[in-house]
Amino acid sequence: MRYDFGRVLRDIRKSKGLTQAQVCGDFISRVTLSKIENNKELPNIWTMEQILRQLDMTFAEFDYICHDFSPSRRSEIIKRFENNISIVRKEEMQQLIADGEAYLKLYQDIRIETIVKIARLNLMIRQHGDSDPSQALAQQIWQELEKCDTWYLADLRKLSAVLILFSPDRLLGIVDKILDSLAKYRDFKDIRSSQFSLLANVSSIFFHSGHQEECLRVTQVVYDIAQESLRIDHLGFANVRMGILRQDKKLIDKGLAMLRVAELHQLADNLEQEAGEYRNG
Repeated sequence: MRYDFGRVLRDIRKSKGLTQAQVCGDFISRVTLSKIENNKELPNIWTMEQILRQLDMTFAEFDYICHDFSPSRRSEIIKRFENNISIVRKEEMQQLIADGEAYLKLYQDIRIETIVKIARLNLMIRQHGDSDPSQALAQQIWQELEKCDTWYLADLRKLSAVLILFSPDRLLGIVDKILDSLAKYRDFKDIRSSQFSLLANVSSIFFHSGHQEECLRVTQVVYDIAQESLRIDHLGFANVRMGILRQDKKLIDKGLAMLRVAELHQLADNLEQEAGEYRNG
């Protein structure tokens, strides 16, 4: 991020035709704003929020502008992780880990540390399955989570990574806490993808372990998120899984068709196999 971000604020203000008095309102003095714009004083988080509100701008947009209208290195790592939580190519996962580690050599950043840790676990599971090293790393992450009274977004991302190594009985003991934690974020639209990924994993564990009642309860939430997000991969998965549980062939076919159109053939094949096994079972 540019170290002269005060000057960026000033340029934005002027380009919008706003005076210092208009931006200051009655919450800061013009002297204070002048010092901030000339990089002589750093605003606290409350002051910065008020200034950006007056400029009709979010923190995210301001950060983007401060990086010369391009995502920051940090933002790129986060975006790649969150948009590709289900990365299947080993090379992509390895590159994400390498980029995160390179960033951490320059900056202390808990968010990037978490991403690297989760990516390592995902890669380890894909390469070695339910091995002792995978279990050890998952247990390390779980110990961090187990002591928390409430799970926030970063905690839920960690949880999503370790769920694959959970036994159904352990998951039954925490499913209500997962749903309660996510319910607090029901109006926070920015986490729809993370919510979906976590609950889809929970649904799959219950589905494959024969806990159909719990699976249906979680899948209903997954289905509702998919309807709101309108992402074709989410809708496809949710329709197939719900169709299987309700024994609704039309819903299954609808979901599979969505996935085929989106060229998500591997996911479609896996879910079609699930549907066949469920009918035969």
